[in-house]
Amino acid sequence: MKNYGRFLTQKAPLSYLLVSLFSGLSGGFFYPLSGIYVVDGLNASPLQMGIFLAVSILSGVLVSQRIAKLSDQGWDRRKIIMWSQVAFIIVMALFVFIRNYYLALLVMVLIASFTAAAMPQNFTMGRQYADEHLGDNGTLFLS
Repeated sequence: MKNYGRFLTQKAPLSYLLVSLFSGLSGGFFYPLSGIYVVDGLNASPLQMGIFLAVSILSGVLVSQRIAKLSDQGWDRRKIIMWSQVAFIIVMALFVFIRNYYLALLVMVLIASFTAAAMPQNFTMGRQYADEHLGDNGTLFLS
């Protein structure tokens, strides 16, 4: 990997890096601002905000674990990543209009929990690619 320009023009590594960038940015923008959305947009109390954040994280972990098990059994990781990003777009579109706390909580549990699968699946797919194609340079690829 001495020639980084050639490496970054190959389809698989460039796709991996772009998916990592956009899924990281999407989560990085949403989760820090979700507390403000819950308090200001939904007029929730501090207790409701805590419940909202705890339930959203817990549901994301549970769904992500289940999807990880299914992907280990043969589900296509690229499709999992794609559908989890589609779920993220749907959640963001819904949150533009939702002003009811319980409806927003329902959307977080039923739809947004699937978005948590994107990053672990992306890292797993990157690790597999690095192991198969890059040998000793795999650590640099994933860092």
